[in-house]
Amino acid sequence: METQLKLADLLRQSDEERKNEDVSFEVKQTELQLNSDILATERSLAEAKKNRRDTILETPFSAEAVIKVDIEIESLTDGLKRLNALKTELF
Repeated sequence: METQLKLADLLRQSDEERKNEDVSFEVKQTELQLNSDILATERSLAEAKKNRRDTILETPFSAEAVIKVDIEIESLTDGLKRLNALKTELF
């Protein structure tokens, strides 16, 4: 059931109360975006690890290709740590 406020109640609502509601939604939206970024990074990391295995099995073998994937994995791992640290810091 929807709660309806009377016009008088809306007019009595202070700017601070309205700002607090806005801030609350902004915090929720930011947390959702950060969780989405973490999930996307986890997915990319899993794909990179799978790609590394496939790259090793390619013929002819290319150490350069494996190293490129290793660098990508290191970068994604570092990014994931940073995202989780940021989440801990902010929330």
